[in-house]
Amino acid sequence: MGVTGSKKHKKMHERHRSPTAKELLFALLAAALIISVCLFTGCRSETGGTEVTGAFSPTTDDGLNGSYTNGDSESPDDTSAPGDSESPEDTSAPGDSESPEDTSAPGDSESPEDTSAPGDSENPEDTSAPGDSESPEDTSAPGDSENPDDTSAPGDSETPEDTPAPGDSETPEEPDVTYSLSNWMSAVDGETPLSMISIPGTHESCALYEPWPGTAICQTMSISEQLEAGVRYFDIRCKNVKNSFDIYHGIVSQNISFDRVLEQIYAFLDENPTEAVIMCVKEEQAASGSDESFESVLLRYIDKNPERFFTKSSIPSLESVRGKIVLLRRFDGSTGYPAFHGWADNTSFVINNGATSLSVQDYYNIGDKQEKWNSICSFFESALPSPSRYYLNNTSGYTEGLFSIPDITDVSEYINPMLREYLADNDRFLGITACDFMTEEIAELIISANFA
Repeated sequence: MGVTGSKKHKKMHERHRSPTAKELLFALLAAALIISVCLFTGCRSETGGTEVTGAFSPTTDDGLNGSYTNGDSESPDDTSAPGDSESPEDTSAPGDSESPEDTSAPGDSESPEDTSAPGDSENPEDTSAPGDSESPEDTSAPGDSENPDDTSAPGDSETPEDTPAPGDSETPEEPDVTYSLSNWMSAVDGETPLSMISIPGTHESCALYEPWPGTAICQTMSISEQLEAGVRYFDIRCKNVKNSFDIYHGIVSQNISFDRVLEQIYAFLDENPTEAVIMCVKEEQAASGSDESFESVLLRYIDKNPERFFTKSSIPSLESVRGKIVLLRRFDGSTGYPAFHGWADNTSFVINNGATSLSVQDYYNIGDKQEKWNSICSFFESALPSPSRYYLNNTSGYTEGLFSIPDITDVSEYINPMLREYLADNDRFLGITACDFMTEEIAELIISANFA
């Protein structure tokens, strides 16, 4: 390099005159100034570079990595005025000393750490310039929540448990109805009229004895057992014997007194005060050795515990008779709900009692068992919950065998399996359903209709 440079200097010297010392000094100063400008410009290029207008986000809302958003959201470090082509760091006026750290726009805070755009939350630790390696914790797009654990998209619910789609209505689960067969009325609204409740009942409730198979027995459970199984309607047939009541089925004594029947019911209601019992009392057979009327004898039983009975001719609400016996009267008199005058034999009928009524299906002397079943189903279909009408559907009956001897089980064995199937497939209102050979299963199916 030195030899080549010496030859060029000789040629120039030959062509031109020698410059003066003053000219040489001026040339050196000019060269120094040019070199300084070039060096300063190169330093600026290494530190700042040419900035792209717009914001860069490592993870954008549309899921694309490393995409640029031109002119949409403002970068916190972009403080240049719209339309300026200069780097945001070059905001100094001509002639001022240029400090690479002075990037604030006129009027902005002069703190070198305040590089956020107006309105952004100030994070004292976020001092990185555009293009620097970003902290792995700061991955949120501008405007997103600054919680590093918050990875939900803008507008999403911030509660992890809140997963239903917008606009979906959350239907709260209905609470389960809790009851047992011994206290199922506790789950029934007390304002409900008794006539609007589906009630399991028994026909000839005390008939546990007979002289010949199939002729008199209608149940297998005692009164106490029936109560525990959910039965709340009882058909009690009384004979006035020496001014007291014994229980009969036709001419067959059932070896139990009315006192004993009441004792079992009283004990149950004491243990289950939410329950109510409907007792249909019928005079069975003519009086024997008595000088008092049937009603007079009954009133003596009632007068011993009057608080335990409801003897009005109206249909009460459940709440008003919890813990009590509601009397349904199938004898000549005036005590209890009237069901004597107008009771038709071996058919379906309605007894009108002014403001209220009693609808009954009692086809019991059966020639065609399918016809009996049809009568039961038709009555179920006609029953509508009403505060002014009782519905009583007797599923009981008998066929006549040799010498006209009744056969009760012939009917119950035909009817009860179909009754169980019908009740399992239907949750309609039933009214009072009085059965022969009541079971806990049948009683539970009837009760469940109240909570369908």
